[in-house]
Amino acid sequence: GIQWETTESAHVNITLREVEMNENLSSFTISAVSEDGFGEMILGPTDDTGRIDARIFPGSWTFSLNRTDNNMRWVLENVTVTLAAGWANDNLTLEANRYVTVGGNLFWDLDGDGSWDFDEGIEDATVELVGDNFSQVNMTTTQYGTWTHFVPINANYTVTAIKEGFSPETVIY
Repeated sequence: GIQWETTESAHVNITLREVEMNENLSSFTISAVSEDGFGEMILGPTDDTGRIDARIFPGSWTFSLNRTDNNMRWVLENVTVTLAAGWANDNLTLEANRYVTVGGNLFWDLDGDGSWDFDEGIEDATVELVGDNFSQVNMTTTQYGTWTHFVPINANYTVTAIKEGFSPETVIY
């Protein structure tokens, strides 16, 4: 026959915060993956105060988040927490990092107007992006000379563009 067993769920209050701006995040969902084989759950969304009131299986859970809206991205790296059955769990604060898109167009100003035009892009140029708190990223421009990448907010970074036949250009932001 079938054997049936029940267990008391773990109750946990989770607050989701953005690290750099020190603000609670509302309307976000968090992925919870059981390290004990119970699968994955999506928790949330967070309320106006950034909170989720969750009841899940007790055990070890890894929480994560990777959300992109327009030119912003929030990332919560894997955070593993062990939850006990019942109400014995402390309130859990999870902190996500915010990133913004930086990008540009490399172009040969053929018409001398100082602005990028559709047919002036420099294709296959190497763009090096280096920041205070992230490793160097190397990219290649598209056929229109465009490049984009997510960087941490409130960061300083240097962009260098290199293409054979052109002088290298470096800009510090």
